[in-house]
Amino acid sequence: MNLSEQFWLSLVIQVVIGVAVIAMMKQQLRDLVGWVRQISQDVKDLREKHTDHEGRLSHVEGQLGVTRKKQ
Repeated sequence: MNLSEQFWLSLVIQVVIGVAVIAMMKQQLRDLVGWVRQISQDVKDLREKHTDHEGRLSHVEGQLGVTRKKQ
């Protein structure tokens, strides 16, 4: 194999490796975006469930049998 063939062979190999690396990075970016969206949705759901009803404190007090002192 002469120098020209080696050059073109190495160039083709580098292009193939470059395409593979770019494809892997693109997939990782998709996975990361999906993960962030899922985490954002989970946080949103937790926030809504946490603040969706009034009187959380009174509910806990009622479960524990604690009466509020009038001020």
